[in-house]
Amino acid sequence: MALRLSRVRSVLVAVAVSLTACMQVHAGGVEALGTDVQKTIDTTLARLLKSADQRLIIKPSSCPQLIDVSGGKVSWCTLTVDNVALPVRVVGSGASFKVNFVGTFYERSIIEKTVANIIKESNGLSLAAHCPGKVVELLPDYATFICGLTGSPIARSARVRAMPKGRIFVYNVPGLKSLSRIPDNVLTLHKNRKHVSVDGKVVVAFIKSGIAANPIVSNQLNKTIITCPDRLDLTGTKHGVCLARIRETDVVQRIDVWIDDVEGFGTRPLDAVLRGDKVQALIEQDLNARLRDNGDAPDAGVTCRIGRFSAPVHSQFSCAATVAGKRYNMMITVQDYTGRLSWHGVEATPQP
Repeated sequence: MALRLSRVRSVLVAVAVSLTACMQVHAGGVEALGTDVQKTIDTTLARLLKSADQRLIIKPSSCPQLIDVSGGKVSWCTLTVDNVALPVRVVGSGASFKVNFVGTFYERSIIEKTVANIIKESNGLSLAAHCPGKVVELLPDYATFICGLTGSPIARSARVRAMPKGRIFVYNVPGLKSLSRIPDNVLTLHKNRKHVSVDGKVVVAFIKSGIAANPIVSNQLNKTIITCPDRLDLTGTKHGVCLARIRETDVVQRIDVWIDDVEGFGTRPLDAVLRGDKVQALIEQDLNARLRDNGDAPDAGVTCRIGRFSAPVHSQFSCAATVAGKRYNMMITVQDYTGRLSWHGVEATPQP
């Protein structure tokens, strides 16, 4: 049964660290030493979590002394975050191994703030949310849970659903009046395969409300200018594109807009907004960690473009690197709009 737009409110920007598809590959042979796997976890998964939230307390990972990764076998290690032991999957891949979380990493405090912010944006009511679970945990896509609400005699609880890529749905709270910026008949028209044309100003307001509801990016709202075409044709499978520009810069991020009969009105960035200095530091740290692991001097230096810039999802750009006196081009791939990156080095051709 399709959910009417008036019955559901969604935040379509990530409010979690999605590592379900983020596997890091390292050479290790058919049997990997636990210490090698631990180093991989600590320099990849742990570092990514820390970069997302510096407040997290992350202990060194723990693995069995010897891990058999032959024939695609699966083993498990543990990464403890804020005193919660999280399982890390280790799986063989040829003569190498991969490590990843199974599920999406969520912080309960972020979910609680997001639920409260969504209700404030959707219903104009300020309250506090109290959600179940540990302070951090891994949730599968489409997991549903109930958060208690305080601050209103009418609203006592909200049903919440974890969505792919760290998104969440907050179902309409019974008894509360919806302040949805999208006309109620839009989803009905779409479901009935009718022509759907939406006022661009309405879409701008919807995007802004989503930013305001997300505690991770809400502080960027006053720094961002959202523009859309006068009208967006969202009939059937058609998509529209709006633009988000950071004030006093030339950085522009495209925002995809569409309607789904089940999930409702959706928005999603088509570009990642990156900072050259952070990309440079991340790659440099990774290269030097690998050099230390091999017993070599950590002398890697990386130079990337300066300042903020946007890059389309799945696109590539390069940074210059020097390792042990040799020059390399670091080819960097943008994995998704949250700014998750992967990279590999290509030895630079000597200039004649």
